[in-house]
Amino acid sequence: MVKSDVMKTVIILIALLSLGARNVTPPNNSASVVFIPTTKDNQIKDTDKPGHLLVRPFRLDIAPPSSGVQFYRDGIIFLSHSKIEEKVPAGHISFGALKIYSTVIADSVPGDCIPFNIEGSVVFPSEATTFSSDYNIMYVSLIPEKSNSEKIFRADFTPSGWKISDEPINICVGNSIYSHPCLSADGTFMIFSSDMTGSTGGLDLFITRKEGDAWSKPKNLGKNINSSGNELFASLDSRNNLYFSSDGHPGVGGYDVFISTYNGEEWDKPQNLPDAINSRDDELAFTICREDNRTAFYTTRTGRSRTQLNLVTCPEEAFNISQRCLAMAQAPQAIKEPETQPATREVATRAPEIKNESITSDKNVAAAPAPESKKKAPSMNKSAQTNMVPEAKKDEIVYRVQILANTKPVGTQNITVAGKNYISFEYLYKGGYRTTIGEFSNLSEATRLQNTCRQNGYNQAFVVAFKNNVRSTDPSLFK
Repeated sequence: MVKSDVMKTVIILIALLSLGARNVTPPNNSASVVFIPTTKDNQIKDTDKPGHLLVRPFRLDIAPPSSGVQFYRDGIIFLSHSKIEEKVPAGHISFGALKIYSTVIADSVPGDCIPFNIEGSVVFPSEATTFSSDYNIMYVSLIPEKSNSEKIFRADFTPSGWKISDEPINICVGNSIYSHPCLSADGTFMIFSSDMTGSTGGLDLFITRKEGDAWSKPKNLGKNINSSGNELFASLDSRNNLYFSSDGHPGVGGYDVFISTYNGEEWDKPQNLPDAINSRDDELAFTICREDNRTAFYTTRTGRSRTQLNLVTCPEEAFNISQRCLAMAQAPQAIKEPETQPATREVATRAPEIKNESITSDKNVAAAPAPESKKKAPSMNKSAQTNMVPEAKKDEIVYRVQILANTKPVGTQNITVAGKNYISFEYLYKGGYRTTIGEFSNLSEATRLQNTCRQNGYNQAFVVAFKNNVRSTDPSLFK
């Protein structure tokens, strides 16, 4: 069984995992992530010129051995010291126990940091996790008891938090490293790093496929993908295009980020992402939000002492990060056609009320996969239709506080918070039905209600914005 006291002791070994028989040299995770202003050499990274990606430093301190972050629900998770829960002046040393936290993304800074709900006190590098599309299953890299190398464990979401299985998944055998799993969007296969038999260098990328409750025998992705060096931090976008860091393929720095196009059966030859992403330093832990392919994070390590977490966005509404990366890398699958509407925005509706359906907290039930196209979408009621702003009018911005989520519509509810009654507003987003309360024209009023909700049992309440009655994640709305 994975015991918390053992995990506290061995978690620091994760950064040194690959110092084994194969003489693998992993990225150095000896320093916290700190804010580093954009240097002259990186000025191209902070541009919104057409055809470029916007890359900005993200002001979030994360603790070693973590190298980055991972997308989770409406935000990200990261590893940090418990002092982050307190107001510590910038530049002060932060102490405390290591803990996993979740936060939403507000422009280039995080929102409120909330402890990640997990049974026990197990900690792990946040980028060494991957989630099913409904966020009910997680796979995570841990060093188990009586072992000195990482293995992949399954965890299930329960009313009391994430519960990690006692034993690693069936493919993890012997003393080999099984690290940084990445689950496909449909959950049918997983890519991970390993030095198991069949690897060609240090850590190679392998693939395993779901077979009932088990996983198939891993297969090396081959010399087309793997090199004589290390391939780490696999990440997949919504079309299964593969991103990873490597120090073996020809690149700009030590570890560079590469993209490999998925052709429907396998992955094409990796292409190095140019200086919009890669630099003379090490680029690690690139992860992309596959819900919309419009947000990504990665870490730049300077020398062996400083690391910087970076936020990647695409200034052009018509294109996403995947399309831009493929075009910049001159990959076979370059930009084909613009998306007519960003996938992050879905029409908000007051769903029809369903009797005998209980409202479930966002921390207990994850959003279900998007309904099939054959299913009829819930129609707007008169109130929702009235709020729709004609195209010719000025954009109407409304802020609400999201407090609950469910896999099925529950309709309009009367909800009491701190003695005050609210009529809920339900909308469909990322396949789940989200319940909000309040309706404000400015962010400060909505934030006050958010804080009240968190003080009265809705611990993961957060502010959401609607532009013309459509959910929007535009960072400018949260300034």
